[in-house]
Amino acid sequence: LHLMDAAYRNNVGRVLFVSSIGAYPNIEIRKEEDLWEGFPKQTDCYAGIAKRIGELQGSAYSLLYDWDAVRIVRPANVYGAYDNFNIKTGQVIPALITRMVNGENPVNVWGFSTARDFIYSEDAADGMLLALEKLPPCTPVNLGSGIGYTIQNIAKIIASYIEPIPELIWQKDTDNIVGDAIRILD
Repeated sequence: LHLMDAAYRNNVGRVLFVSSIGAYPNIEIRKEEDLWEGFPKQTDCYAGIAKRIGELQGSAYSLLYDWDAVRIVRPANVYGAYDNFNIKTGQVIPALITRMVNGENPVNVWGFSTARDFIYSEDAADGMLLALEKLPPCTPVNLGSGIGYTIQNIAKIIASYIEPIPELIWQKDTDNIVGDAIRILD
């Protein structure tokens, strides 16, 4: 928020505000216009509300000061080469990769039917640059695949690249699930 204010005060021509899929309420398919149809799930509440406030700040500066520099993107779950591969703090893809590469076998996997929308980091960056160039001011756009990939499918794909292929043990979906059961961007 301070960066956006500083950009306004220094007459910056374009600013990209990166919001989040976590700003949405608990609905399966997240469309840009549905952001205010409820609160984010409790696990995303603080960060999700903070992202909403950032979007509102961009709109407020546009209305109050006629500053039309802010462009807004809401990316899906980003993964890529420089991800956080820590098994305790990393997201699902890098954490599963680390566990399997480090030889965990069998691998306990939670969220058998949990589905997430993912976007590769380079694709997210390309989408952000394109949004910065082409989007109208303060008109949020989702950046994702629009496809829900189950944790089961992701674990199987990762395991297929490991030698020897680890055994995957599926835990109940009600055990250790964090966040929404289905989280897909339109």
